[in-house]
Amino acid sequence: MTRDLIVGLLFLTAIFLVGMITFMVNGIPAGASSYPLKIAFEDVGGLQKGDSVRVRGVKFGEVTEIEFTEQQVDVTVRLFDEIAPKEEYVFEVLASSPLGGTYLRYNPGKGNSVPLAGLKGRAGGDLFTTINEILAENREDIRRSIDSLESILATIDRGEGVVAALFNDSQMKDDFARSLSDLKNITGRIDRAEGTLGAWISDTSMREDVQETLAGVRDAVDHIRAGEGPIGSLVYGTEIKSQLERIFARTDRITQDIENAKGLLGALMNDSTLKQYFEDFARGASNLLTEIRTGDGVLASLVNNSELRDTVERATADIAAITDQIRTGPGTMNSLIYRTELYDRATEAAALLRDTTEDAREQAPISTFFGILFAPF
Repeated sequence: MTRDLIVGLLFLTAIFLVGMITFMVNGIPAGASSYPLKIAFEDVGGLQKGDSVRVRGVKFGEVTEIEFTEQQVDVTVRLFDEIAPKEEYVFEVLASSPLGGTYLRYNPGKGNSVPLAGLKGRAGGDLFTTINEILAENREDIRRSIDSLESILATIDRGEGVVAALFNDSQMKDDFARSLSDLKNITGRIDRAEGTLGAWISDTSMREDVQETLAGVRDAVDHIRAGEGPIGSLVYGTEIKSQLERIFARTDRITQDIENAKGLLGALMNDSTLKQYFEDFARGASNLLTEIRTGDGVLASLVNNSELRDTVERATADIAAITDQIRTGPGTMNSLIYRTELYDRATEAAALLRDTTEDAREQAPISTFFGILFAPF
C-alpha cells in the first residue's frame, strides 16, 4: 500500500466523520418532504443561516435563507414536517446560551389557520441585551434602592436604630445572644418532648388526640355546611333564613312606621303635641310623687304618717278577718253566700212577695170601686 493511498483513505475518512458530525449536530434534512415558510422581521437579533427552528424545544427545521431589504428582513425557514401557523402564532429569535448563538422559536398557535403570506416575527434579544433592557427600565428604582441602602448603612454607622444597637451596644448584643440561647433551649426541650408543645410534636398519643379533635372539628364544620343541627340550620337552613329575613323585614317596616310617625311610638317620637302631652304627664307625675313624699294630703299621710298607716293596716286586717269569717262561717253572710238552703228560702220569699204584690195590684180596682160605692154609708 503506497503512501498516496494511505493519505487518500485518511482524507476520505475525515470527510466522512465531518459529515456524520454535521448530521448529528444539525439533523438530517427532510428533503422533498420539507415545509418552507417565509417570515418578515424588523430585527433578526443575530439570527444566521443554518440556525435551527425549534417547536416546543425540539429542533423541527432550520433557517435556509436571510434576505435584507430597506423595510424588513425576510427569513426563509424549512420545517421537517408541515405545521401550518394558526391564530396567535409566534416566531421569535432567542439566544441559545449566554456565550452566543441563536435559534428561532416557533409556536404554531391555536384556532384557525392564517395565510402563509405576510407572516411576522420578532427578535427576543440575547441575554445581555435583555439584562440591559431590564436595568434601563428599572434604573430609577435601582437608584432609589441603592440610596435607601446607603441611608440604612449610614444610620447603622451613626449607631441609630435597633440594628445599629445590635452592632454597637454590648448590652443589646448580650440580650440578643441570651434570646438566641433561650430559643435554642426551647427548641431543645421541644426536641426532647418536654412540655406541652414538645408533647404535641413528639408524643404520638397526644398528637393522635389533636388529630381526632381536628377531625371532630372538621366533621362539625361539614355538618354545619350540610345544614344539619341548630347552627347549620341557622347558617345554611332556608327556613330559618326565611324567618330571619321576615324578622328583618318587619323590623325595617316598624322603623319606617316610626319614622313616618305611625302608631303610638311614632307619634311620641315625631308628633310634637303628643310629645308635649307626654312630657306634661311625666312632669305632673313627678310633681305628684314629690307632693306625696313631702306634702300633707291623704296619700302623703298614707305614705308618711305612721299612725294613719297603722290604722289602714288594722282596717285591712279587720276586713281580711271578716272576709275569712264569712268564708268559714257560721253566720248569716256565710249562709247567704255558701248555703243553698237559705238561698232557696230567700228565693221562695221573694217569689211569695212577688205573688202577693201581683194579687194586691189585681184587687186594687175592686177595692176602689167598693170604696166609692159605700162611701155615702
